Amino acid sequence: MLATQPFAGNLRLGLDIGELRLAEMRDGGVTRALDLDGCSDAKAGDWVARLVAGEGLEVEKLQAPSPWDMPMHGLASGTQYRRGPGMSEFAGWYHNAHAILSDVRDRYANLSPGPYPVRCWPHHFDMAVLVALESGDPE
Repeated sequence: MLATQPFAGNLRLGLDIGELRLAEMRDGGVTRALDLDGCSDAKAGDWVARLVAGEGLEVEKLQAPSPWDMPMHGLASGTQYRRGPGMSEFAGWYHNAHAILSDVRDRYANLSPGPYPVRCWPHHFDMAVLVALESGDPE
């Protein structure tokens, strides 16, 4: 599952690629989920907005423009999400990449300041781990 960083206490949002569902996660477990198969982006957005509002957070921030350039997709005009036959295999690729990068992170855990957590970037869905060899701005 791809998951956000914790916010509003221990709340995280997750995307289960293999099952094509959004998940509300607390304390490492799924507490609620929305099946995205046959769901519109607007319905998924409403589900997230209700969850965020229930935490007392500013729902308006969900409408803020993305900091990344994103190509238009049919979902923006009402096309529905569809679970495809290869979704479980696709999820397995992410799982395997995370496992390999976690091994790299663990191998360099003795360095200071050392490795950051394994991350997946939302604009390209690429996964990596940064191993810092000295303190300061990693850029």
